[in-house]
Formats: sequence, structure tokens, C-alpha cells
Amino acid sequence: MKPNRMKIIGLTGGIGAGKSTVAGLLAARGVAIIDADEISRRLVSQKGPLLDALTQTLGPRILDAAGNFDRKKTADLVFGDSVALSQLQAILHKHIAVQMKADVQKLKEKGIRLVALDVPLPVKDGFLDLCDTVWVVDADLELRIARLMADRGYTREECLRRMETQLAPADYLALADVVLDNNAGPAELEAQVAEALGALRGQEINFFVAGFLLSFFIGIMPLLVIFCFFKNENRAIYFIASLVSMGLSVLLFLILNYKFYQLSKSSYPFKKTSLGLNFTLFIIPYLIELFLLDYIFFSSSIYSLLR
Repeated sequence: MKPNRMKIIGLTGGIGAGKSTVAGLLAARGVAIIDADEISRRLVSQKGPLLDALTQTLGPRILDAAGNFDRKKTADLVFGDSVALSQLQAILHKHIAVQMKADVQKLKEKGIRLVALDVPLPVKDGFLDLCDTVWVVDADLELRIARLMADRGYTREECLRRMETQLAPADYLALADVVLDNNAGPAELEAQVAEALGALRGQEINFFVAGFLLSFFIGIMPLLVIFCFFKNENRAIYFIASLVSMGLSVLLFLILNYKFYQLSKSSYPFKKTSLGLNFTLFIIPYLIELFLLDYIFFSSSIYSLLR
């Protein structure tokens, strides 16, 4: 993993389940949203490689009179032709995945800590390979149909036809780390989102606490060695054991915090503060150990200066 890599939520679910509603709730809580549908609309609205590939594969019938992409004509074409649908999805996924990875990289460079990828079809490349956790929004079939008919004006047949182009509910759920049940209502859904997001942020807090504790333990490790060997009459062994333990503690501290820096998904300023605290927790007992060794082996030269 690279430093500054944010934590990425993969948000998915069948049409009408409420995925966009959850994306809105996450955005209101400070999570950056990358919407695959928005990327798709943006790419096909431009005359470029994607539109050229679609036109070459599906023909000029997907264009309007001005030569622009016609979403309605394309939908009417592919929802009645499984081959055309597969071709459309393959081309879209390829281009969307490239753009989604580029958008993730831009947010990473800005130090964004939490991102949600809003994707209707959870493909491996450009979604599952980017996500740290997958959240699936689920709802009963009839409720989804009712929502689509009310919100988008689809007929029941149109709803079912569009659902058939996506994964079965069981296939979505099989991918889920978190399932958000959207059968009850907005308040219940919001509570589930808040709980899941709190748990995700709590994992990061636990990660930092572990770093603090390990840094402190590594710092006091030589002190334990000093006390264990204190009654050893062979002062050379005592001295060597103390120096070796202090050298090892420095090495372990550097390795721990290098890994900490790499694995942390937080932004750089937050990691910088955490690493500073780690260093403080390590250096305080380490300085005590230096004073003790000087007092024991070198006639209290530093200690006498402080008296």
C-alpha cells in the first residue's frame, strides 16, 4: 500500500434499493462520493474514445440527429438485446474503471480520508479491487418496484427488465461486508449508515491507539532489561545487554512507524501528528534509560550536572 491511501467504501445495490440515498447520507457526513453513473454520463456526453467505441460497436442508432449519445434510444436497444447489453456494459466498464481510478488518485493527492464508490454493478476492475469494504443496500422487490414507478415513472415491466440486467439480490449480498436494509424508512436507514460509518472510523482510531501503545512498549523495553540485569555481577554483560536492547528498541520503533505510515489510510497531517505522539511516547522512557546507564556505568556524569 502507498502512503496517504484513503479508506474506500464500495457502495452498491440493485436499482431502486436506495443506493443513491445512502450516497447522499455519506456525503452529508463528509465522505467524498465518486458516482459511476455520473462518470458514465460525463464520458458519453463528450465526443471522444468512449463514444467512438460505442458507435463502432452498436452502430449510429445510439446517436441523436446532432451526433450526440441518446440515452433513451440506447436503453430501448440494449434492454431488448442481451448481446448488445453485454457489449455496452463491457465498453462502459472499461472506460469508467479508468476514470474512477484517476478520480480516486486525485482525491488521494488531496489527502481525502474517506471515499465511497457509488457503483450499480460491482465489477472486479475499478471497484472491488479498489475497495476496503463493500456496503450493499438491500430492499424487497415490490418496494423497489414501487419506488421506481413513483420516482422515475417506469412501468412495472420496465422495472423488472432493468433489474434483470443487474445481479440477483443474493449475488449482491454475497459481496457485502455491510448490509444496509432499506425496507423500513429513512430514519432507520440513516441510523444504519451512521452506525456503519462510526464502526469504520473506529477501526482507524483503534489502529492509532495500537501504534501509541506499541511505541511506548518498545520505548520501555530496554528499561526492563536494565532492571532485569541490575544484580548481575558481570558488568560487561550488563552493559552489552543494555546497549543491545536499546539498539533493538530503536530499530523496532523505526520499523513499526514506517509500517504505520504506509498502512494508515489517513491524510498526511493527521498521520504526522500521530507519528509525533508515537515518537514522544518512545523517547521519554528512552531518555530515562540513557540517564540510568550513564549513572550506572559512567560515574553519573550527566546525573551530576543535573543535581
